[in-house]
Amino acid sequence: MRRVFVVTHYQEFKTQAPDKEVEVHTCMKCVAMEKNITEAEAKTLVLGIPIAHKKRRFANLQEGKALATTKIAAMPACNRKQRRELTKECMIELFGPLAKHVVRKIAAVAKFRKDIERHAQLVAKLKDCKDIEAEQEILTEMELLEVSDGWLAFQGKVDQHSYIMAASYSDQWTEIKDQNGRTTGGVMSWSICQANSGTWDYEKNRTTPCYRITASKDWDKRHSDPLATKQRWYCSCGTRFKATWGQIVETSTLNPQTMKVEKCYMKSDVPNWDHQDIRAMALEEELAPTSARELYEKVETVNVALGDFIVQDEQGFHRIANITVFLNITVSCPLNVSTMGSANLPA
Repeated sequence: MRRVFVVTHYQEFKTQAPDKEVEVHTCMKCVAMEKNITEAEAKTLVLGIPIAHKKRRFANLQEGKALATTKIAAMPACNRKQRRELTKECMIELFGPLAKHVVRKIAAVAKFRKDIERHAQLVAKLKDCKDIEAEQEILTEMELLEVSDGWLAFQGKVDQHSYIMAASYSDQWTEIKDQNGRTTGGVMSWSICQANSGTWDYEKNRTTPCYRITASKDWDKRHSDPLATKQRWYCSCGTRFKATWGQIVETSTLNPQTMKVEKCYMKSDVPNWDHQDIRAMALEEELAPTSARELYEKVETVNVALGDFIVQDEQGFHRIANITVFLNITVSCPLNVSTMGSANLPA
């Protein structure tokens, strides 16, 4: 049997009714009919599904290593028409404070390869198994492999998930300071709203994207308690947040010639839970909170700075100036754990 949840109603705006979903159980024969395959192939497919999450995470690690580049293009805050290239050495410096946490996470993800290979062996062994007791032993071992590896941050805490939730409200990834305590660089990221809820475009006869950039703590929420389970987030325009909208990443570096901190911007995917784990590990070490609530209170709200293409709308919200500017922002992913890992970061 395979159990899936089918969404019958999706809440797009906060004013709408909550999501509704139904649970559907599918047998091997039904899967075979649905996929137009044999029942034996359907059995292999269903048994192979639970390990898929580890396959995806390991594939992300390998993809990041393969796509590691020596230079990453970004848009300077001072001029939307120009591009600036950040070298790999610069990126290593920016993410240096996370280095040991990155190495620890890479080692954990690399373990998935052994789990994937062993799971494939057990699936093949199960197909030829005729003994009931032996089959139960195989299934038991497969279930142990299918368990998702937990978070590395706050492992000793009973309410570990609450700590992780509190850490996710941080928009600051790294902050680099000189010997005098002056901030000379760092990395921050904010989620962006791409809902079609902006002003009306009379030329194209349609609404424009919202493009509001909001600090994590300032998103409207389903529950008043920011650490509540089954939490949802809404833009100030009323639209429910979608992970597919991505983020805007800001990198700050010190120009040795002018001795001024220069900012660059890129578009990025929303950090997956491996990236979130790295940030949580760093906050655990830096802030040493005694409770999830304390961690949340210590996480500072940082708004994106206004500039050449980040403007303030009539309601006082920061947003990308227009769709042309948004499309011209370089697509990159400096938050990719695997890319950082391939750069031989120090332990």
